[in-house]
Amino acid sequence: MSRRCVRRGAGAVPGRPRHPLRPLCQAVLLIAVALGGCDPTPPQPPPAITLTAVQNGERIDTRVGQSVIVRLPANRGTGYGWDVAPNSTPDLALSSRAYVDADDGGAGVGGADLFVFTVRMRGQGNLVLVYRRAWRKREPAVRRFVVTVVTHTG
Repeated sequence: MSRRCVRRGAGAVPGRPRHPLRPLCQAVLLIAVALGGCDPTPPQPPPAITLTAVQNGERIDTRVGQSVIVRLPANRGTGYGWDVAPNSTPDLALSSRAYVDADDGGAGVGGADLFVFTVRMRGQGNLVLVYRRAWRKREPAVRRFVVTVVTHTG
């Protein structure tokens, strides 16, 4: 009986043929080792920033992808409400808005307008919200909320 070696090199076993899937397994193992330090989950955005009337006139630093939540007192029963001004920064995209009733729920008590923005791009600009009656857009706002938003990458 002849001792024939099907494969030459280290680890060759005389008379034992190479398994057909072995090159594929070696490639998968090589890729797994190369990607071993990579985390397949995408990076999480920084925590949301919550603003209230107290921050009016301030500057905030944000990152692309971060959420900015603005909660301002309002009383829809009077016809007044907060709205995003046309000259507000395009760096923020309005994700959602809602009116939240006051905790005690009494009639005429009011509540808060809640805005959620997502930071879209790097830059600097003013987030401007105006308090007025929705059907009187040409009249000057009764109140204004302005914060300077400075956005950094990453």
